[in-house]
Amino acid sequence: MTFDSVYEMTNSLTPVTQSSTKTYDHLGDTDDNFLDTWSAHPYGIVKLVASSPAIDTWIERIDITLNKSGSPAGSAYIRVWDASDNIVDSVEFTPNTYLTTTKTNYTFYLHKPIQLKLNYKVGVYYDVSTASSNRINTWVDYVTTETGYQIGFTTLNDNDTNKNMRITFDANTTGTALMTNRRRQHFWDWFSGDSLNSRWTQSQVNPPASFAMNDSADGGFRITADGGALNEGMINFNNKRAFSKTGSVCIWVGRDVQTSSYTGYYGLANGITGNDSDMGQLATIYNTSGNGVIAFRTGNTTKSNTESTIALDTNFHTYKIEMKSASSEWSVDGVAQAARTTGDGKPLPTLDLQPVAGVHGNNKSIDVKYCEVYNT
Repeated sequence: MTFDSVYEMTNSLTPVTQSSTKTYDHLGDTDDNFLDTWSAHPYGIVKLVASSPAIDTWIERIDITLNKSGSPAGSAYIRVWDASDNIVDSVEFTPNTYLTTTKTNYTFYLHKPIQLKLNYKVGVYYDVSTASSNRINTWVDYVTTETGYQIGFTTLNDNDTNKNMRITFDANTTGTALMTNRRRQHFWDWFSGDSLNSRWTQSQVNPPASFAMNDSADGGFRITADGGALNEGMINFNNKRAFSKTGSVCIWVGRDVQTSSYTGYYGLANGITGNDSDMGQLATIYNTSGNGVIAFRTGNTTKSNTESTIALDTNFHTYKIEMKSASSEWSVDGVAQAARTTGDGKPLPTLDLQPVAGVHGNNKSIDVKYCEVYNT
């Protein structure tokens, strides 16, 4: 039997009878223009001013029209700011891989429902590129105007009322009752069937590496680092980082096929180019023969491990990681291990994350047969 992978975004936990109300919608092509968004003017935002119909409504989905020019480096963000310009929520994406050169309406989901207030701002932020040829184009309407909104371009408070963003956010006027009954981003995969689900990217971090369904009973999906001692293979979400560094849960069921001269890892990371320093920020189960025990590794610019007393073996284990505001908790087969906390000086990720699993070594493999990730 094949169990499909599923990616839920805003499915209801309980029946919802109230309807959402779109409070801002300029996705039409009344006028064809864009804001060139880069370090000289890094914003493309809508600001809610007096009389805005969106004030006091709740949002969790944002549609915005974007495309790229050239090769914009680094990360961009869909954000909500409060009246004091503090970031309320931030969703990271990689413009050079996520966007195309064609004007497209993209959908982003916040990590939590947010109630909009007077002078809140919603939109895109990109401040990496120092050349206008490598930029994001944030599309606007120079003709149609709408009472209650302003545009931020160079700053969050440009007060430009002569154009409108092509941005839609679905807002609910009934308050928290509806929104708290909604699931956040939620993904799971049984790694069954004939091939890996297309949501995953297979990365030969240090080739050669190979990937294949394990053709054995309940075998799952096998990742193999072929050849030399430094080879590595990984599956990931191609830097689509939908999961919060301060409010998410990740569950992997996997096994290390060998226990010598290897590193196998299962968890969450911000990058996809290596099992340690090159992978950027992370929170992963870190099984390396150098330690001899199952361990947990977290970090941002610096990284370190917390070791369990469980010896490495070739059995399947269930690994659970929970990201919280000041800690990261983990368990092995349902048994809680020592948490890592900022209060104890442990480095934790400060950027949003994606699920990753991989292996590093010479002809070493891991098998994965279940993954689930969701925001809390």
